[in-house]
Amino acid sequence: DPQQVDVIYRFWELFDMANVPIAASLLQARRETQVSLTPPMRPFQEEKLSLALLHHPILEDFWKENLPKASYRALQRVVPQTWVMDSVELPPNAVLDAPYINGKPIHAWQQLALAGKKERNLIIKISGYHETAWGARSVTLGSDCSREEWEQAIGQAITMAENSLHILQTYEK
Repeated sequence: DPQQVDVIYRFWELFDMANVPIAASLLQARRETQVSLTPPMRPFQEEKLSLALLHHPILEDFWKENLPKASYRALQRVVPQTWVMDSVELPPNAVLDAPYINGKPIHAWQQLALAGKKERNLIIKISGYHETAWGARSVTLGSDCSREEWEQAIGQAITMAENSLHILQTYEK
């Protein structure tokens, strides 16, 4: 007893489309406006690392110039401080745009492992298309794990950086 369907809830992540046998048919139906998919197919919403752009100090003037004041203030309030954990090696006199540890800037992500429990009110999670990017499977809350688990999460983020970037965010309840 076929019934006409006009809205479909998308239960898969965009990285997983190859494993959804009817994905091509659904996308074609969407293109022909026969069906709506929700949540929308918007890759930029799956890239958590774009959140880091809002708080990056070099881009602050750009955002202030291009966003209405009220919008900028609202985004600053709701988007947690975010940093991209890449595997860049800095010269000895440089520091990362990253949280301070023991009141001092850091020059390597590995230094996050030295943070005390209170300073580890931070979350590490993968960004983009990866099988661990959904359902909090890649999330490590620093203040809720052992120093060893925290160090392991930092190491994994740095090791995977070439193919799958991780972000670091302040944890907000």
